[in-house]
Amino acid sequence: MKHLPLVPFTIALAAAATRLHASEQIFPETYLSETLPRGGLEAEEQLTYREGKSNGTYNLLLTRTELEFGVTDRWLTALYVNTYSVNAHNDNSNASRVDYSSSGGDGDEITGGGPGTFGAYVPNASTFPIPAAHYSKTDFDSASFETLYNFLSPYADGVGLTGYFEYTYGNHSQEVEFKGLLQKNLRDDAVILAANLAVELERNSYSLTSTDKETEVELTGGASLRISRHLRAGFDARNVQGFTGYSLATGNHAYSAWFAGPMISGSFGKFFAVLGYQRQLPWATGFNHANQVEQVGGLNYFEFEKNFARLKFGLTLH
Repeated sequence: MKHLPLVPFTIALAAAATRLHASEQIFPETYLSETLPRGGLEAEEQLTYREGKSNGTYNLLLTRTELEFGVTDRWLTALYVNTYSVNAHNDNSNASRVDYSSSGGDGDEITGGGPGTFGAYVPNASTFPIPAAHYSKTDFDSASFETLYNFLSPYADGVGLTGYFEYTYGNHSQEVEFKGLLQKNLRDDAVILAANLAVELERNSYSLTSTDKETEVELTGGASLRISRHLRAGFDARNVQGFTGYSLATGNHAYSAWFAGPMISGSFGKFFAVLGYQRQLPWATGFNHANQVEQVGGLNYFEFEKNFARLKFGLTLH
């Protein structure tokens, strides 16, 4: 599988120190409520690997290169550059396949079923000479602007509360996302609990045949325990609810999927890193035909994959 070279991102390890800097992220998915101090500058790289449909091959690597700036002690802004590298072949479910070989076909037809190649960042099978053909592409995806405002601090106010807004624009995608970030520290910060509620409005044309509009509501949560001077361990979990169009009406409900898994994070002076793995849990529900036909063993393969891993690392520059 070919990968984009990472956007130039130089990491220099600073001298080890025990104090954690304010914007450090310790979960792969769930955001903490803390922001950079005024004038603070931080660079972060995020690598996300998603793998596993119900059949065939599907691998996706996403990268996000970020630069954050503390406008005030409570207000943070950031810019991202997003890329992707996808590799897929003949990966749809048996439930959506039809064997045309008895009528003289070669089994590659997609109308009404048949083997197909699909998934995030993969065009509609109707654009392939053979729908089951191998598809692979590495490309720039989009750029994102993010801003956060911290209303309450878990240190000064007992609980952290931050509002989050993100806008993403690319050749085939536009997204607007709103989040509420909660954080609670216990036992002199030995235990950190966090939860996020996000609403995301998406518009994309990756299929190359139509433009899809979708609303996602995502609830994430995590718990982290300090296990040594520089290391923490814990778990991260999330539930994603999808709706067609820009409405949360019951008739637009498309799917529900669950994920959970372990994580470990480390902080060494100005440098931090997070590594986490999540597996899709067999509790998915499909509410429309597309999601129902690609649901196998309680897993939603139409929108998601079986395995999800993320590495985040960053460096405070100022």
